[in-house]
Amino acid sequence: MTYPRQKPGQSLDQHQAEMARWMGVSVETMNRAHDPLHHALCAMLDLPSQSMRQAAGEDMTAKDYHLASLEEQAVLNVQRFMHQAGGKLP
Repeated sequence: MTYPRQKPGQSLDQHQAEMARWMGVSVETMNRAHDPLHHALCAMLDLPSQSMRQAAGEDMTAKDYHLASLEEQAVLNVQRFMHQAGGKLP
């Protein structure tokens, strides 16, 4: 199962609530772990975080945007697994 995508006309708050339900946690818990998980996953793989570069407004190539999308998918799925399995960030 893939993570819920934001629907046209859906507010960010509504989308985050849907994502948190998908993960089985509160929006606050989801948001608190999200960016650190980008860092941890990319550090473990010895890769730069393309999603964090995108969020910072850095210049990016088409390949960078593609990698940012893949990274976001990976982080959301790892985050869901972490929360549902009772894991936590160190």
